[in-house]
Amino acid sequence: MADMDRIMEIARRHDLFVVEDCAHAHGQRWRDQGAGCIGDFGSFSHQSTKILTAGEGGTLTTQDEALARRAHSLIDCGRPKDAAETEYTFGANYRLGELACALLVNGLHRFPAQQELRSRPCPVCGQPIASHAFEETNGNVIMECPTDERLPEPLANGPLNEFGMPATGRRLEKYEERQAREEAEREAREEAEAERA
Repeated sequence: MADMDRIMEIARRHDLFVVEDCAHAHGQRWRDQGAGCIGDFGSFSHQSTKILTAGEGGTLTTQDEALARRAHSLIDCGRPKDAAETEYTFGANYRLGELACALLVNGLHRFPAQQELRSRPCPVCGQPIASHAFEETNGNVIMECPTDERLPEPLANGPLNEFGMPATGRRLEKYEERQAREEAEREAREEAEAERA
């Protein structure tokens, strides 16, 4: 996460609101506070590539009751949410549907176990699994691991299977094909630059 202490200090000094972009920060923390709980608003995405997904939609968080009422009104066609029903806004229908909510509730139940898995050390390099790059190829998820001298080439710096072990067979072939393609593209760029010079 960004240095939220510094961001909040600058924002308060200049009388600015802070909207935390927490699209990929589900479960993250800054010091003793969770992402989305520090600024005036926290904005979480639940789009299909996010950690906690419902296919589409998002969640706003705030600790300010007046801001919460205004945001609630904006997503609910501008209807007032205060006790006197006088605080109208120019809103629209941005409410999250029931199916997306059901998916999120189910996802929240699984989330602690998923967080624990992401924090585990990689069996090859020892770094947290969440710090690795992932790629999906033909339905297979490949985790790319930093170089580990204990492994023979080409398994060192190669992909891992879903069990955290070096990938073999077709997955390894796909990884090698991609590496060769990227190397050829890099060489072609270098040759083109040399010709221009």
